[in-house]
Amino acid sequence: MRAYSPNPESRIPNPESRCNTKPPAHSPRPTNLYHPPLMQARLAIASLVLAIVLGLLTAWAYAPRSTSQIAGSATPFASFDPIGFTHVVAGVSPDSKCTRCDTVIRLDPALGVWLYQELGPTDREAGPAWPVDEGRVRGLARLLADLARAPIVDAGAVAWTGPSMRITSAGQTTAFRIAESLGGTTLIAEEIPQASGSPRLVVRRASGDWNALLARPSLAAWRVGGPMLVQPVNVTRIAITTADRRMILERRDGRWGLSEPAPAPADPAKVAALLDGLAATVAERFVDDAPTNSHGLDRPAATIEVASALVQPDGSRRTLAQTLRIGSAADASAATFFAQSEASLPATVDAATSSPSPAWGPRTLILTRQAIESLAKDASAYISPRSVQSPPADIAAMLFERQGTAIGTLSRAGDTTGARGWAWTPANASTPSDPTSLPSDLAPLRDLATLLAQSPPAAVQVLTVEQALAAPILRVTAKSQANTPLETCDLLAVAATDAKGVASELLGVRVGRVLRVYDLPQTAGILAAAKSIAIK
Repeated sequence: MRAYSPNPESRIPNPESRCNTKPPAHSPRPTNLYHPPLMQARLAIASLVLAIVLGLLTAWAYAPRSTSQIAGSATPFASFDPIGFTHVVAGVSPDSKCTRCDTVIRLDPALGVWLYQELGPTDREAGPAWPVDEGRVRGLARLLADLARAPIVDAGAVAWTGPSMRITSAGQTTAFRIAESLGGTTLIAEEIPQASGSPRLVVRRASGDWNALLARPSLAAWRVGGPMLVQPVNVTRIAITTADRRMILERRDGRWGLSEPAPAPADPAKVAALLDGLAATVAERFVDDAPTNSHGLDRPAATIEVASALVQPDGSRRTLAQTLRIGSAADASAATFFAQSEASLPATVDAATSSPSPAWGPRTLILTRQAIESLAKDASAYISPRSVQSPPADIAAMLFERQGTAIGTLSRAGDTTGARGWAWTPANASTPSDPTSLPSDLAPLRDLATLLAQSPPAAVQVLTVEQALAAPILRVTAKSQANTPLETCDLLAVAATDAKGVASELLGVRVGRVLRVYDLPQTAGILAAAKSIAIK
């Protein structure tokens, strides 16, 4: 059944109805605004632009800003002067537990040396000071100078979990906080004191891992590895003591000489080699732990003492005394030994106490046997090989005596530089004889000047007091062109035995308590001539 509307007019078409698609003649052409693909593209572009703008705003808000963007950019550290750098103290991280928490590297103006020391809660608990490599300190000064020129950044909230640092330059101390290093950079905050109490932090970004740089093992590696800090040009005295002997070398008026066990001129080349050896000796390692025993250092097998002249900032001079003690073996094969080194400054004349002030040490370390044996040599190894400390040409005459009585004089005649131009003048003669009339048995004595002043001996020996009193064959006094004595030497016959057991006599020249033994082709003739004069 079909339902019909009761209103018959409802079936009449409405010209404005949606079903009537033909518009009136007077209506404009409609535009279709609903295109789904086009609308989605426009929304995507708008979203992308909005995301880019928001990203740029976020990056600008959190990015580090330059110095001009932050108030108070002119900080005290900005004027850091590497030349005036004198002090750095590195502290541990806040969550670290330690006995000696801070490590200090400072310049000692009296010594002119940078020193490393581990600080404790009190001065008594501080570790011993020790010299450090000055090159490492200069490297740190350059890093600090680069940090002072770095732009200040707005770091926001930062966890300052790294070590702390305090530096002193030109008398001004600045404290720093350090964050953990990330991505090859480190944030370092300069503390600016405020009246309110809490310091204001001024942050700079530094390259490198400053946490590792300021760690205690890293700073401990700055220590000088040698047992003694020796500058040969400043050394004035060297003393080496062993169980049965003692040697003292002293420099006076620019010349080295032996004062113990017997006064004697020293060989400058041998002393220079000893000083270079002391300066170049390197410890195998440091013994940083507290020793459980004395390691034989309370009764050392050998002791080396070195005194150096220091010029103080006020122009005065003081002496730096360094002491190296050799103890017991550090391993079963005795290839290494325990040693202990320290240095002190003697008290000044006007000081209230006579005790010296410590400079650094004492510190225990390990030395090799080879290093010790190269230093602790016999005194005879450093004695000058020459009996007369002048060139042969400077010897103009040689006066011969026997038991205190003058026998004669051998003097140069004619060309003083010639080795053969010598004349013999008996003690009772008024004028020198003709050089050609020199007796044949005395002719070998013409080579004596060269032997005394130039020829190397086969052996050098320090005599006891009793041995030095033995009567010589002859006593010879070498004189200069001005007829002033140069040296007095005793000629002796020294018994010797070769490798095959054959006994022979060698020429010995004794000066004081030093005996030089010569085994040269001309020495047999010189010894025979000396005996010939002694018999006449």
